[in-house]
Amino acid sequence: MNMNYFLLILVLSTMLSCGTESKKCRYGHAEPIFGSAYEKVIEHRFTKTGQLTFENIVFENKMELEIQQSGCDSIRQVFQFRIPEDVNNEKPEYFKEMVIQFFGYLSLVSDKHFSLHHLGKVVSQHFNEIKLGKSFRMQENYYLKIDRIAGKNDAILIVELSSSY
Repeated sequence: MNMNYFLLILVLSTMLSCGTESKKCRYGHAEPIFGSAYEKVIEHRFTKTGQLTFENIVFENKMELEIQQSGCDSIRQVFQFRIPEDVNNEKPEYFKEMVIQFFGYLSLVSDKHFSLHHLGKVVSQHFNEIKLGKSFRMQENYYLKIDRIAGKNDAILIVELSSSY
């Protein structure tokens, strides 16, 4: 198994630690990835609705991120980065480069988050194979999908990690 993929799996499994109903849930319940205790985090909110969690973070560099997670019977994490500019004329390569940069930044939040840079490495190593809006199989039962929602003055960069296609 490629070391980058192994570390990515490790990140996913530690982010989705077992909850109190672990007998009912294969992967446990989703827990916060970040928190207000980290120096680079200036705002943090975590809410749970059934098996779905929402984590809203604003970082010191003004980057805004929402993370949606579910983890009972299948792992799914959706990172939504707000891009405060018009990106309608940008090529797909721009968004893949942004994923590399954003996850590089997230890896600097703390030692606990350092392994997030491996996701950027996966995108970098498979840059030409990854297509926007299409699931990319990183390895068996682990998929990555990059997409975007572009508005007139801003956009949302979406990075989805999941254990199912």
